[in-house]
Amino acid sequence: MLVTWMYVSWATFPMSEAVARIRSIEAVSLRRNTDLGVTGALIFAAGRVGQYIEGSPGAIRQLRALIEGDYRHRDIHTVLEDCPAHRRFADWRITYRGWAAYVEKAIGSAQSPPPGQRDHAAQPLLRLLQAFSSDERC
Repeated sequence: MLVTWMYVSWATFPMSEAVARIRSIEAVSLRRNTDLGVTGALIFAAGRVGQYIEGSPGAIRQLRALIEGDYRHRDIHTVLEDCPAHRRFADWRITYRGWAAYVEKAIGSAQSPPPGQRDHAAQPLLRLLQAFSSDERC
């Protein structure tokens, strides 16, 4: 069985430390996610984080607990949970890190959807993650 979890959050570290922190997250996550059979993508813009992960229920449960307990996040909001028939991502990667206003807007829109529109509001961010992940690594 395949399950997914997509969330958005705010980073707690100063933006002056963002490059080093994101590189550290990437190094640990690449190894751990590969070992767990988890695929997906993470996007970081202007202090906001959006991540979509997919894998076995046990692996996603384990990663979710780690993420929810991670001091580098605050205001974690689940924006999508699903049991798709197939994976959307071939591996796990950080797809974007930077300051693009449209990336920040996509994360913000997923974080604060209108009532009853959570799944619908998550779709632009998911499409952005998929589009960026089809390009070369950043």
